[in-house]
Amino acid sequence: MVKKFRPFMNSVLNATKLVKLSLLSLALTPLVVTHSTLFPYVFGKAMLIRLVMAIASIFLLMGVFWGEDILSRSRLKKINNPLTMVLIIFSVLALFSTFFADNPYRAFWGDIERSEGFLISFYMLFFFLGTSLFFEKKDWLSFFKLNLVVGIVAMGDVLMDRFAYGDIRPDGSFFGNPTFVATYALFVLYFALMVGVLDKNKTWPFLSRTVVALSLLAIFVTETRGVILGLIVALFIVLLRISLIKGGVEKFNLLGKSVEVKNLVIGTLLVILIFGGAFVVTRDNAFWQNIPGLDRLARISSTDATTQTRLINLSISMNAVNPQNVGWTRTLLGWGQEEYINAHNQFYDPAIQKYESAWFDRAHNKILDVLVMNGLLGLLGYLLIWCLIFWKTLGKDVARSNHLDSREKFWTLLFTGGIAVAYFVQNLFLFDQIAMYIPLFSIFAFVGYTFYAHEEKDTQILEKSTPRFLYAMGAFSLSIVFVTAFVWLCVIPYYQMRVAVNTFNKGHFDPGQIKTITTPNNFIQSELRIFILSGFPTRFSKDEFIQAFPQMIPLGEEALGVVVNKARTHQAMGLIYKSASRANQNTDYLVAGEDHLRKAVELAPNRQDVRVSLADNLVSQGKFEEAGGVINAAVALEPEGKGMDIDSLAIFAPYDFDGSRGTLEMLKNIYASGQKPVTPEDIQQIREGYSNYFNYMYNTQDASSFEMVLKQAIKIEKTFREIIDSQMGSGLISEPIDTMEEVLTGGLNGFKARGWSAVAAN
Repeated sequence: MVKKFRPFMNSVLNATKLVKLSLLSLALTPLVVTHSTLFPYVFGKAMLIRLVMAIASIFLLMGVFWGEDILSRSRLKKINNPLTMVLIIFSVLALFSTFFADNPYRAFWGDIERSEGFLISFYMLFFFLGTSLFFEKKDWLSFFKLNLVVGIVAMGDVLMDRFAYGDIRPDGSFFGNPTFVATYALFVLYFALMVGVLDKNKTWPFLSRTVVALSLLAIFVTETRGVILGLIVALFIVLLRISLIKGGVEKFNLLGKSVEVKNLVIGTLLVILIFGGAFVVTRDNAFWQNIPGLDRLARISSTDATTQTRLINLSISMNAVNPQNVGWTRTLLGWGQEEYINAHNQFYDPAIQKYESAWFDRAHNKILDVLVMNGLLGLLGYLLIWCLIFWKTLGKDVARSNHLDSREKFWTLLFTGGIAVAYFVQNLFLFDQIAMYIPLFSIFAFVGYTFYAHEEKDTQILEKSTPRFLYAMGAFSLSIVFVTAFVWLCVIPYYQMRVAVNTFNKGHFDPGQIKTITTPNNFIQSELRIFILSGFPTRFSKDEFIQAFPQMIPLGEEALGVVVNKARTHQAMGLIYKSASRANQNTDYLVAGEDHLRKAVELAPNRQDVRVSLADNLVSQGKFEEAGGVINAAVALEPEGKGMDIDSLAIFAPYDFDGSRGTLEMLKNIYASGQKPVTPEDIQQIREGYSNYFNYMYNTQDASSFEMVLKQAIKIEKTFREIIDSQMGSGLISEPIDTMEEVLTGGLNGFKARGWSAVAAN
């Protein structure tokens, strides 16, 4: 049977072909979206990567078992190069960083939102090794072509959103973020260029030129400044490299005349310099504001919010690795994968809240990400990878390949070097994302294959020099690891999230599903449990809440032990308890929520939003003076903090019965300049503030205070009405915003007539 089966394997289903097909299929990664899970644009892509690597490892084991020359010495020589060594060293350093992290569990497994952790280094290293070992030139061409087709689908989808549906900065159906669309478009551009270089067929080069145009258009309609800047820098460096080549460069026909590439390049460089200079000088001109992509590029300045945020993050990141602050272990090995957020919280600069109040789990600068999470040693390894790429693609080999019979290598070098420069530059303003890992590491592997791989053939099989059982056991162990990881990281979490998401979509929660959703307690549970708890008070009936919430809340508390961002999760738990208190009229929940919010303040003392949440909780408990102290302390951290004027008034205005604080005038002054439009979010924040007072007065049956808060709320709504009418008249806002003075006035009259029964009825 075995003898009959082996010829079949060799001719049709040999393991080498199956491994190649598996790795080729990873080009489809960007198209995978799982709408029945949390973070659908991320988890599905990670799921495909882990599935394919598990399948490829099984095929590798089959090849070893059936005695194929799947690990021939010539194949292994392909990975005997500096690039492979540096990638392995970087992965080992990332593992050390994981061991020394504050939260090794999270540093290793990652979370759902990013689906990275140390595991992404592990998977990408083996993807790099797999493609380096098994791909030949025709396989690389097939991989580029498949990426080309995927790029047509992805770019076509984005351009459809922009031109057919009018979306500004479209995020597409596959990425959920315009910035990620633009970054992927960079890779599509590269794959299209490489197909044009490597394929001699007339059809594919024509298609590649079409995709080049589509990808460039997609980059500009998403208006992603980092990617556009990366393209410009890459173009300049590639052209400069050509201009520095001694002697002539390839000629081509232009308008019936033979033109040398080098002369055209020099002319293009001059045009770029002149155009760039004119753009910088005149970037405030209205002309640039009508050109997609360039309009946002023209708004870059040292004072704009994005630039200021990045500069502050730079300072925070440097403090986080300063040995005087954190010791030499943190400086050299970093905080661990996924631990940037904790470093950011510890050295948080309140000034950043003038521009941005988000939680930063990435620095939006890959260099800083690596420095903080992997330390100085990790950063050196990371930069060495790029140095090797730049040296091999833009170094002396470019000049050596400058003759007609090396045209293919010449343009391969320049295009590969160009995409490397473009991606590196744009990542100074962003970070790696799950959809980009396969394209990025495929380029690394292609560089290794093209510029490092040995040409000599040696079909000697390893088993002649190494005991067969050793590499058989190695292949077996690898397949066990990948298959087990796929089940643990994908199959079980997918089922748990699918049940939870479907439950939310149906609006009905069966307490019997709690065990299904929360068991086993894997790496997704901290996020999944908080997701479920956050929806209980608003998504499900009161009876379902009463039955299920007491069972779920201990599970949420349990998850706090493994979350990476404890400050944010404590804040989330505090808000969950507050919502639960309002839904169930149980003030004990407010006390529990206060405990969590105080821990959040302790962990992130310089963040204003956690203090605002604490003040909000204290008002709901009737601790008005303490709430005022907390909100004043929040304002003191950064008086110009984003939204702090409204947050402060939400605490003080509802209780300013005699007007001694002047809160209504303060409210008017926020919008007095005529430049800040009133928003529904602003109004809702103030309403949340006086609703907290209402709830407390109702729970304590303080009728006199309830009536005074109600009258004050009417004054607030009337003030908003005056502001809205004024801004509508001036054209600052175009759509009217409803206010509630009439509803509240009716409620006041009802309360005066019927007392608490009128409130209970509503």
